[in-house]
Amino acid sequence: NALVTTAMYAHDRQAIVIPAGARVLGTTSPVQALGETRLAVKFHRLVMPDGSTYSLDQFTTLQSRLQQALERLPGVHAVTFSSTALLSRVRQNKRISVPGHTAATGPLPIVNTNGLAVNFFRAMELPLVIGRDFTEFDNTAAPKVAIDNQAFVQQYFDGQNPIGEQLVIPNYAQRVAVVGVSADAKYTDLRGAAPPTVYLPALQQVDGNANFAIRLTSNPARAIFPGIR
Repeated sequence: NALVTTAMYAHDRQAIVIPAGARVLGTTSPVQALGETRLAVKFHRLVMPDGSTYSLDQFTTLQSRLQQALERLPGVHAVTFSSTALLSRVRQNKRISVPGHTAATGPLPIVNTNGLAVNFFRAMELPLVIGRDFTEFDNTAAPKVAIDNQAFVQQYFDGQNPIGEQLVIPNYAQRVAVVGVSADAKYTDLRGAAPPTVYLPALQQVDGNANFAIRLTSNPARAIFPGIR
């Protein structure tokens, strides 16, 4: 139970997203890796100063509603979202264990991760090499799943087929099944190598972040700005 003492603003520094005086409720997770000194806190509910509450489930629903609203705009071919945008110069790192492939002792390797909408690979035209895509059934009621990129497979599975293998992501899940392998994508710059990346479905509540990407038809991008606002 934590009190928000300083208002949190949107990226434009104009709109207040979480006002001072709100409370966030969550749970703590014990340290699970040797050498890890941080305590993980997972927040699941926001209580506003007026008493209204919002759960992480509602954030997931909001992401889907925003996606559907954007898809209805004229000139829009596809809309998707991810926790971290491609080529955003931002990475979302997690410690990940690959049983049988990473050291059983010592600090776990830090790997780039990204939470995705179900249609992310199709909308971004990022092909799957083997395995399956995420579906609407990969939700909180289903076993945790992941899609690895080729760089991750090369580094942690020696280039072998990883479908059906399990990952361990402390403070997220002890069993995450690999169901697919995607082509590589870059996050920080075009010249550097693509980082080993593990993709997770947003419907399994990775986090509340959503960076939307819109693929247009031939209409100029400025034509849809009023609708987005």
